[in-house]
Amino acid sequence: MLRQLRSPKLKTILFIGLCFIIIPSFAVFYGWNSGQGSQRAMGQGEAAATIKLPSGKSEVHQEDLRRARNYLRSEYASYAGVTGKKMDRSTADGLSDSAAVMDYAINLKILEDFARQQGIVVSEDEVLRNIQKRVPANMRQQALSQLERQGMTLDQLTATQQYDLFINRIREVLASRVRVSNYEAWLYYNSKNEKLTAEKAEFPNSDFLQKVEVSDADLQKYFDQNKEKFRVPDKVEYAYILVNKDDLKNKLTASDDEITSYHTTHGAEFEQPRAARISQILIKKPIRGTVAEDRIASETEIAKSRAEDIYQQLVKGADFAVTANRVNEETFFPPREEDQTTTAGDAATTGGGNLGFLSEVTAASFYGDEYTSVVFNMAPGSLSAPIDTDRGFIIVKLNAMRDKYVQPLAKVIDRVRDRVLAEKVEPVFELTKARLAADAQKYTSIEKLAEVTSEPLKVTPKIDKKSKFIPGIGPVGDFEISIGDLQKGGRSEVLTDANRHLIIEIKEEYPEHLPTLDEARETVTAAYKESRAREMARAAAEALKTKATNLETLKTAAAEAGTSLSVTQPFTRGEEAMQLGAIAKFSEIAGTLTTGSIVLSAIGDEKEPSGYVVWGVTAKDGPSKEDFARALPEIVNEMAARKVQTLLNEYLRDRRKELSSSIDINPLYR
Repeated sequence: MLRQLRSPKLKTILFIGLCFIIIPSFAVFYGWNSGQGSQRAMGQGEAAATIKLPSGKSEVHQEDLRRARNYLRSEYASYAGVTGKKMDRSTADGLSDSAAVMDYAINLKILEDFARQQGIVVSEDEVLRNIQKRVPANMRQQALSQLERQGMTLDQLTATQQYDLFINRIREVLASRVRVSNYEAWLYYNSKNEKLTAEKAEFPNSDFLQKVEVSDADLQKYFDQNKEKFRVPDKVEYAYILVNKDDLKNKLTASDDEITSYHTTHGAEFEQPRAARISQILIKKPIRGTVAEDRIASETEIAKSRAEDIYQQLVKGADFAVTANRVNEETFFPPREEDQTTTAGDAATTGGGNLGFLSEVTAASFYGDEYTSVVFNMAPGSLSAPIDTDRGFIIVKLNAMRDKYVQPLAKVIDRVRDRVLAEKVEPVFELTKARLAADAQKYTSIEKLAEVTSEPLKVTPKIDKKSKFIPGIGPVGDFEISIGDLQKGGRSEVLTDANRHLIIEIKEEYPEHLPTLDEARETVTAAYKESRAREMARAAAEALKTKATNLETLKTAAAEAGTSLSVTQPFTRGEEAMQLGAIAKFSEIAGTLTTGSIVLSAIGDEKEPSGYVVWGVTAKDGPSKEDFARALPEIVNEMAARKVQTLLNEYLRDRRKELSSSIDINPLYR
């Protein structure tokens, strides 16, 4: 099978397909690198960890650690996408440190054992079929170019795709054991969408800072009681030579001829696929977990019959837009394609079942191959019979069809120029590395090395030795181990990732120590004032809470204390920070409150909050049952996914406990 995968024809298909299907978010977001210069040297075949399982010995090797690190980064990126909380690369690198990577790699080995017990396998044939099914021919050249720029090999990508499918299959096995009732779904939906309105009195610490008086005796007492809080960690200053690929690229130019030639020879990279201007009506199917298993078939038939009835009404002359507004159950819409014939109004509404222009590629990924086959073989102005898809039964009205075309150079010239420069910079980047490596062998002094290479020698400010981000260099990423192993007087080899060449040494070390009060006076004074202001803010909030037993007495007590109340805008349990502040465990607190209840809450960190708020709920407004019914499929999917993750976590927790004495981590990786 691997010989077939490496045949020239299929190799091209694989390269392209994998670029779009499997490259996880970490590869696109962080770039792919081989970890050159980033790992401790290990003996040939030496394992980073060994796990004694009932089925036999399992070992964690470098490839397993790389895979674990990438999965971790991908999970953090996914978390950021789902929650809307921005997580940059340095944060993700900091979270996925060596201990976390090893822990995750061991978990993956335990899951592999679980898969063997369950008979879960993923063959190379499945990988190939999946790729061939999902990669349209008109995107192959574009994907191939993107993949090659990532620097990935076919073996790496094939293994990644196979492993991704393997992990997904484990989740599918667990998902088959999960059920979500309508009642559970309603409680969850209500907790997320119920709107609260509150009156509040705020007591931020900052309001009390100016009232704090500081004496030498108080400061000394506070310092003596909290010395460990002011311990200064190991700090260092680094001297380094850094070459960034982007800096090299910025020095290059692309001529008009080069740009024109690239656009001509790589036209497929800038091709817009066929697109259909569509209006449609979707009648949802029942989803497993939302209804009893024995009702799935009958309710599917009901939905199919309803779609057929609607189709017959349309055939007899019923207005499509009016009918769609009345019966359409589609709530989750695909992205629309950019097109000059799509008006602003079209792009802003889905009224009348309007989807605007939908590309063939998007249609296939969103609704499936059968849908795409029907729609893209229709004549403009025609109407389809109900199409059976995973999402439901869909009646399509084809308004117009747009053929695929290569976007003109004028429209994509910036992208073309960037790709020309990206190609031109690669050999320059590699030659720079070779030159640095050769000169580094000749000169032991980093100052002399900088002089002969004409690269600037820079020095960092004093920073924590364990910092995962170095000013001027950026996230340490795969350089972490090599930089962590540096000793004063020693210098690294040329460290390389996808975008940087780095030579670094410790210029100065500052050992960890407990400072004197005079040494840390400014920091201690600020901490003391913040601590006293926090105490004063809490005392004021508690005094108000003691007098306020309901909303009326809250108003009276606030007036007597010279504090004003404010009324919040309606907010959900996920929006409390915008109205009340970041209250820990807010959903739990709000779930037990009745209208008129008065609560004192800390804002921010529970141990060292930034202030306090005394608040009471004045109104609760729950979501409608109609909105719930429309959102039910998505809710069930989300809750089922959460339950699957819980099952997975519980299984791993229990197995780790059972195997605790059977896991041996190589000392180099502890």
